[in-house]
Amino acid sequence: MIIGLSFKISTADVNLQSQLPNEARYINDKFIIMVTDDIPTLKLSGNQSCGIETAISSITELCRDFEVVDIEPFYDGVLSNPSLITGMSKIYIVTISDEDQLFNAISAFSEDSNIEFAELYALPQPMYGPDDPYLSNGIFTIPNWSRLGISSGEIQPDTQ
Repeated sequence: MIIGLSFKISTADVNLQSQLPNEARYINDKFIIMVTDDIPTLKLSGNQSCGIETAISSITELCRDFEVVDIEPFYDGVLSNPSLITGMSKIYIVTISDEDQLFNAISAFSEDSNIEFAELYALPQPMYGPDDPYLSNGIFTIPNWSRLGISSGEIQPDTQ
């Protein structure tokens, strides 16, 4: 089964990336938050000149403290699974103006009781992990009998 998701990463975002010691990459001026269950949707208003306003005063204060310029839904595509709809509606991408304050902002947002978690906006790293039961540690565990001519009948396996 192949599942595809689209993430909001623009060309500008890729230019604003940094690397962690484990070589994971993240976007310098963005991070992810998930609000608690008692906040149905994070209603936003305002703009860059007056700041971001939310219906939650503690989050609005954090937005002012760290000069948040945008908060957008993490995923705004169409979902049909009710639990996915509920879960994804609580996750947001927060953009701050001063990338040097990224780790301080994540720490402060994490401490707010209305936020379940705040973390780096890590860039996905594609990888290949086959689910083939005959592939183990990158080496085929089944002998290639056709290479020996067994499957064509030219050589018969020793049955004694």
